[in-house]
Amino acid sequence: MEELREQFPGVLLWFGLHTRMFWALVQVADSPRLVEAITPQELAAAIREPWFWPWPLQ
Repeated sequence: MEELREQFPGVLLWFGLHTRMFWALVQVADSPRLVEAITPQELAAAIREPWFWPWPLQ
């Protein structure tokens, strides 16, 4: 997680102890979006392109 925090300063990141998933709160246009991922690498991809991220499905 520390590497992700260095790579994406200003993005709120955490690991859910109950969900066992990696999470980030990112800004998309004018609204925040919550993205989740199974691995830190997958979370990095979600942070880079959150508008294409499939979770949560809407």
